[in-house]
Amino acid sequence: CAIGYGLPYIERIWPEDNATALMPATMGVVPWPEGKENKTALVNEVHLPLADNSVDCVLIIHALEGTYDPETMMHELWRVLVPGGRVLIVVPSRSGIWARRDVTPWGSGRPFSRRQLRHLLRDAGFSPLIWTACLAAPPMRWSPMARIAKFIERPMRRALPQLCGLNIVEAQKLVYAPVNRARSRSFVLKPVSRPALIPRMDKF
Repeated sequence: CAIGYGLPYIERIWPEDNATALMPATMGVVPWPEGKENKTALVNEVHLPLADNSVDCVLIIHALEGTYDPETMMHELWRVLVPGGRVLIVVPSRSGIWARRDVTPWGSGRPFSRRQLRHLLRDAGFSPLIWTACLAAPPMRWSPMARIAKFIERPMRRALPQLCGLNIVEAQKLVYAPVNRARSRSFVLKPVSRPALIPRMDKF
């Protein structure tokens, strides 16, 4: 399942028969796949039309930065994922150049730092597993830059990920087992039938 605009990537992750694309209402919807039964839907990302524990993996791309309530959206993802399910999130980096240029696909909405993403995930019941970054080259329409980008992408991703344009994280849904509390012995005070300090009336 992909939420946002994940059509360019969804076919690389899931077989077409098992893939579903959910697009936020603010974005609009695109029919997919072409010439076949439609598997896309227009949704409210904070009220997903999915059952509890019904999805194994979710791709979030062009979605989290555009929602009005990222906390509720993450809790919705936790609800629909199976225990141990995975979520792959792609968002613009707060410290990257791509988020500062509104002419790029990542120049609108709210960018996130790794620290912000980590807090958002943990507050919603997810454990971050793998972090990476991409788009190290600046968004420039200059042909030599395209050739340079191939050589600087990997070193920049490892050495200075905060300067890359995108933050990417894979996280897992956590489900905590209930804790069985040890039973403590309770003492029940039984009332006496006749208080000891009150004399019997039949003696007078």
